[in-house]
Amino acid sequence: NKRICPWVDTMSADNDEPASEVGISFVVTGFGPFRNSKDNPTTVISNKLKDYVKDSNLDLLLTTTLVIETSAEAARHETDQLKQHIHSQEGRTTVLLHLGVNFTATHFQLEQCAYNEAHFRIPDEKGYQPRNKKVIDGCDPILTTRLDVEKLQKDIGLDSVVVSTDPGRFVCNYTYFCSLSKLQQHDNNVYSLFLHVPPFSKVPEEEQLQIVTLVMEGICKQLVAVEA
Repeated sequence: NKRICPWVDTMSADNDEPASEVGISFVVTGFGPFRNSKDNPTTVISNKLKDYVKDSNLDLLLTTTLVIETSAEAARHETDQLKQHIHSQEGRTTVLLHLGVNFTATHFQLEQCAYNEAHFRIPDEKGYQPRNKKVIDGCDPILTTRLDVEKLQKDIGLDSVVVSTDPGRFVCNYTYFCSLSKLQQHDNNVYSLFLHVPPFSKVPEEEQLQIVTLVMEGICKQLVAVEA
């Protein structure tokens, strides 16, 4: 279960942590390389997000960033690890924002749901290639985020951010389903969301960092309203 990079605890004693006042923290995950795609933009975003949030003076509490190997095995392992991490948050609302790349996309896709289907058109980084298998036996065929992604899209107000109901059937969907099943469904303080991003050739790095944080701010606004 190789991690592409170690966990990065982005909280520090000298942070003001303004988002902690409303009790909302973020865990952001990306993926490492896969197949012939050695430069995964979500690796870069995950690794640079802490500094971007700090340098931009954003009111966001980013507790953890993590880059996951692009494999079903790593997805299962890391969601189990995240479950332990979340339990240490002592009731704080936690948002799991999973990032994945869609190399054919020009938009950012807010994925509304995940499917209990593992049907990989190519092997993952462990050589695993399931065909017509379940992600988790005994679970519902479809799981949906509790976040209102349609409202989130409207609040963000950018044509480049759209709502999607098809996260594919590769490791992105696999990870999202594990997150929804193992984390969101078992803890009312946990919200899971998957965001597909385009390649940097379509939308440059700086703009992608900005849009990811806009999504985070929109989620914060939505959850503060729910809790009010």
